[in-house]
Amino acid sequence: MITEQISDRYEMQKQYLDAILTNKMKPVFIIAIVAVAMIGVMVPSSFAISDNIVIEGNFNPINRSEELFVVNVDPSNERRKITFSIYDSETVIFSRTSQINSGATFQNFYVAFFPPLFQDNSRYIIEVTGPGLIGRELITIVDETSSKTKDTITASPDVQSEPVTNSFAENKYSEKYFPHYFKNSEDTKNVIV
Repeated sequence: MITEQISDRYEMQKQYLDAILTNKMKPVFIIAIVAVAMIGVMVPSSFAISDNIVIEGNFNPINRSEELFVVNVDPSNERRKITFSIYDSETVIFSRTSQINSGATFQNFYVAFFPPLFQDNSRYIIEVTGPGLIGRELITIVDETSSKTKDTITASPDVQSEPVTNSFAENKYSEKYFPHYFKNSEDTKNVIV
């Protein structure tokens, strides 16, 4: 009697599985597999944080220069700790941590690009992280010699051309528009007015 019940159950399970694999239940089975796969794809992406920081600055800096990068964030009622990092494919090369006060919307970071930490014509990643904050930008270090050839303006022979300078002190309009910067300074002697 017990063996008959076991064999009857076995037959019922076999018939059920045969029905699933035949045309009767096949569409339902496929829809169930697709639904499970869609849930598996959608759930991890709902927990991901997208870039919510804007990084401003020169993303093609010259080696042997100092650059300012401004990190813009949405204002918050809390004081937040953020980390500004530059790394290559293997390691972190530069990292600074700072505080953004409540209500503030930006933080400045100064970076000095010098070899051997930064190599000419190499790409690096800037990453800014904090509580609920993330932002990334790609930078390329420009060779110092190639950047000087790019900074020269070429004009027709009848127009006198001047080289474009990267230095604030070498610009002939600096003293005129920013006299407080040159006040009591040796740089005023070098400025062409």
